[in-house]
Amino acid sequence: MNPFAASLLVACLFMLAMTVQVFAIKISKPNAGQRTLITDSLSIDIEGNQNVPKFGYSFANDSRIQGFKVQFARASQTDSDHNEIPSTNIALASLNYDFSEFVTNSDNSVDFNITSSGGNPTFQFRIHVNSTSKSFKFDTVISGVTWNNKAAYLSLCYKVLDRDSGNGINAANSTSTRASFGKGYFDIEPRALAINGTSVKAGLRNSGNTICVEYEKWDGTLVHDPTLGYSTSVSVSFASANSFSLLVVLVALIASLW
Repeated sequence: MNPFAASLLVACLFMLAMTVQVFAIKISKPNAGQRTLITDSLSIDIEGNQNVPKFGYSFANDSRIQGFKVQFARASQTDSDHNEIPSTNIALASLNYDFSEFVTNSDNSVDFNITSSGGNPTFQFRIHVNSTSKSFKFDTVISGVTWNNKAAYLSLCYKVLDRDSGNGINAANSTSTRASFGKGYFDIEPRALAINGTSVKAGLRNSGNTICVEYEKWDGTLVHDPTLGYSTSVSVSFASANSFSLLVVLVALIASLW
């Protein structure tokens, strides 16, 4: 046994263990209505109960990159021409929201839910955060809708704001499934799923800094999976991954000298 190689191997294994820890998501609870998660790439704030509910996110390792807030605005039913039916408007900020406990999965990803309370319809947002991704999902579950006889769609709207100033940011380069704002994006799948197995068409409509996800009329409970994230990468975000790869190679080389 080579004593030097043995010592070096132990040191590298320790560094490797420390590097793996970087990938764990840090969770904090500043108050009853807010949760903060910090991943290898993103810093994410989720606000709910007794606050205007919103998602805030920015790059964890580079404050020069603009951060965003995506604030829950309203839900309303619209007719076949996509015109809002005024009597159906619900201000999402007027609802109370309950937080579930966090669940950390074997791959270090984290899941938890925000659920509205106080009457129908109910809205649940099932947040899924991966430890190394530059995006996160918030599956949207809507149930208990009483449809107006003129309604053809339900529109769930969000406002996009600068994370620091709170000023509105207009969405640009939008398609029916993706809206871009600066280096951020809001992306959806073109189909949602009703609990009875029916596929429901979903699409994006935006005006100024407001992005609306519009769902065709459905029966029962609806599940959909929007994504928020960054469309461009920052090299510092990959520092941990690069260090991890290098240490794996070093461990392998040192082990060959054993």
